[in-house]
Amino acid sequence: MITIERNELLDALNAVSKAVCGRTTMAILECVCLTTTGSTLILESNNMEFAIRKEIPCFSDKEAVCINAKRLLDSLKKMPDTEITLEIDKSFAVTLSAGKTIKFCISGLSTETFPFAKEEDGERLVIEAEALKEAIAGVSFCTATTETNKLMTGIRLKSTGNKVNFCGLDGHRIGSRTITVAEAPERDYNITIPAAYLNEIVKILPSEDVEITINDKNIMLKVTDTTITTRLLAGEYFNIDQIIPHDSCMTSIKVNREQIYAAVDRALLILNDGTRRPVICTLDKDRMEVSGTSVYGTVSEEIEISDMTGEDIRIGFNPKFVIDALKAVPDDFITIEFFGAKAPIIIRDNETYLYLVLPVNISK
Repeated sequence: MITIERNELLDALNAVSKAVCGRTTMAILECVCLTTTGSTLILESNNMEFAIRKEIPCFSDKEAVCINAKRLLDSLKKMPDTEITLEIDKSFAVTLSAGKTIKFCISGLSTETFPFAKEEDGERLVIEAEALKEAIAGVSFCTATTETNKLMTGIRLKSTGNKVNFCGLDGHRIGSRTITVAEAPERDYNITIPAAYLNEIVKILPSEDVEITINDKNIMLKVTDTTITTRLLAGEYFNIDQIIPHDSCMTSIKVNREQIYAAVDRALLILNDGTRRPVICTLDKDRMEVSGTSVYGTVSEEIEISDMTGEDIRIGFNPKFVIDALKAVPDDFITIEFFGAKAPIIIRDNETYLYLVLPVNISK
């Protein structure tokens, strides 16, 4: 019998359920595995590409069972916030009880066929959790959501000494964030991690240092009571240095991020007519105009520029891509570099972030 607080079990189950297989003919992959070591309950899930293990305190005999994660989760949500017990019989049926009046009995499975994730050796790296979360959130929106090119659905993690760079792209934009770690790994590495799984990791990581272990096939993240393992994407990631312009820009401006974000966001109210209308940025003699036209009407707004160097330019962009990049930038004032009317723009600082957005064709 396992005795545990309902909310502690519910929180842990919500976390590990992110690695449960949603659609499969293998019932065991729809399960969460529960095992106990007396004072600790271990919850594990694994969809064969992504695995989560979480430990929580309990009072228990030695038990082991696999139970459908959704049924267990739905049952716990209907139970009161109190101490509950789980009793497992010889046929792996699990009885959940809250007091003397509430009971659920759910059929379970043996743990013999459950695909337990193995802890493997590899290169070790320690990153502060909040810095890791910010880096992932700062580039994941740039990755592709369809698998036309599998590598575009991933985030590249590249280390050079004590600098760790995270990068995502989808063919229309690039996001790059760099963080500094206290201790450099023994060797540099370059891997690609599925962005969908990293987005789930961000949701469940506590705010503590994360110990990362990397080998040729997997990356494992470990912090206190939580261990997360995900497979790496195969193949060599795109050469970002060849995509990013290295020539001097044609025009550079310094502008208040909130002002340009608000202007493009307002323009989107008119441009969002379902036909991917571009937002047009016009730079003319220290003046910046954000404008656009759609079947709904027209929009125009002038923005104050703090500093402008270079030539006048008129260029169009997907407004959503611009908004996404501006939302991710942490600075109040930003520098935007223009390389021509048919070349990408770049928003960057010297060390920590870079966002590239490709232009769209506009009529003269």
